[in-house]
Amino acid sequence: MKDMNHVTMIDTNCTREEFTRHGLHMNSAGKEKLARNIGQVITHSLTAQTSSISLNWEEASSIIPNKEALVQQSMESADDEHKTVIRGSNRTKKAPSTRNEDFLWST
Repeated sequence: MKDMNHVTMIDTNCTREEFTRHGLHMNSAGKEKLARNIGQVITHSLTAQTSSISLNWEEASSIIPNKEALVQQSMESADDEHKTVIRGSNRTKKAPSTRNEDFLWST
């Protein structure tokens, strides 16, 4: 976890009073305590200052394609909708086997 700064461990410090009588599941008090701990950790991580990654600015003309490219793309996608693709398999098929010695199969 030392390498991953986005991971946080929550110390629950649960006692016997936060569990049901059989001790396997948490009771409502234990669930409430755990929910408060998780909420505090989330609130702390959201308010913590993190360094941001700045991206280089690109001009809008290089991002948006020209009108002819958009028309050509829409024509190609309209042609693709009418094509049907027949898919096959190269897998060798085995003949089904009947298990006569099995007690479920009566002969």
